[in-house]
Amino acid sequence: LFIGFIRPEKGVEYLIEAVSRIKINKEWELILGGPRDNYSSYIEKLDRLAVNLNLQDKIKWPGFITYGPEMFHYFRTSDLFVLPTLSEGTPRVLVEARANSLPVISTKVGGIPSSVNNGYDGLLVEPKNVKELANAIETVVNDSELRRSIIQNGLRSIKECTIEKFIDLVIGTLE
Repeated sequence: LFIGFIRPEKGVEYLIEAVSRIKINKEWELILGGPRDNYSSYIEKLDRLAVNLNLQDKIKWPGFITYGPEMFHYFRTSDLFVLPTLSEGTPRVLVEARANSLPVISTKVGGIPSSVNNGYDGLLVEPKNVKELANAIETVVNDSELRRSIIQNGLRSIKECTIEKFIDLVIGTLE
């Protein structure tokens, strides 16, 4: 599962290439949730890539996914959340995915490494590294012990992401 804006800096093409390389013994589909009405040349590039890799039947494009019940449905019916972004602040969607017991894989950009602890509550890969991204996906799918650990640690980590904890941190810093 990917949820975000479908635009070049989100690195969706690297996710599509990565899933074309994964070796798992389970049926799978890639859900790319986000608006497709902007960046038409990028959307065309992604569609061509899917066809060239013979993945057009494995990729679902539900469009914009609203926050709330619709997004929670996708979180709760998916097995993995991947954010292959090339440029990012500290995306809330990684907190939301972990709060819904999804293991997360993302890239080592922006504020993500301060939000996701590699190997503890998610896996982090270098941006644009298709091989590393494919390996991370395979690892989470095939290693049930690691998967359970990442889910449990993700739930622990997001308990630190409350407004109350943030206020305590700010007040402690100011004192």
